[in-house]
Amino acid sequence: MDKLYCIALLPDEAFRAECLKYKLEAKSLFATKVALKMPAHITIVAPFKADLNLVNTLDEILKYEVIQHKAFNLKILGWSFFRKQTIYIAVEKQLKLAKFQLAINAKLAVFVNLMKKQDFIPHITIINRDLLVENFAAALRYFSSKKLEKVIYCRKLALFEHQDKEWKIVKSYSLPAN
Repeated sequence: MDKLYCIALLPDEAFRAECLKYKLEAKSLFATKVALKMPAHITIVAPFKADLNLVNTLDEILKYEVIQHKAFNLKILGWSFFRKQTIYIAVEKQLKLAKFQLAINAKLAVFVNLMKKQDFIPHITIINRDLLVENFAAALRYFSSKKLEKVIYCRKLALFEHQDKEWKIVKSYSLPAN
């Protein structure tokens, strides 16, 4: 039976907690909650379906890829959005990060059907698709007023599985320190 999976880079715990605070503010102020179904992350492989029997193969691919790369120091650039439904924290697109994302997607594409290729825009979603259009301007103004320029450390890669309407980490991998 096919299940839904996603692969993402996790920022350090302190920044994940800060992002959760923003998500809870968004829920309180703008009645959004979809982004709360997953911890703060940078998507490396968008959701894809795979048979449970492939999980061991995915695990081997990810174990191999993490030892080929080092942990990331990523610059946070502030706030941005997709359409008028998603508000996110923008992350600087580094060549090292783009190569990591491409390598994992290329290896997985041999085993599973991935979504059609899209531009890689590293980001951390705070409001995801459930923001009412009439609240968009106020929400963007609210979050944009919060200065957010820093460098975050990302040392964990996670394989998520969609379970009971939420995303759960089923495996995680530590990238070597840089």
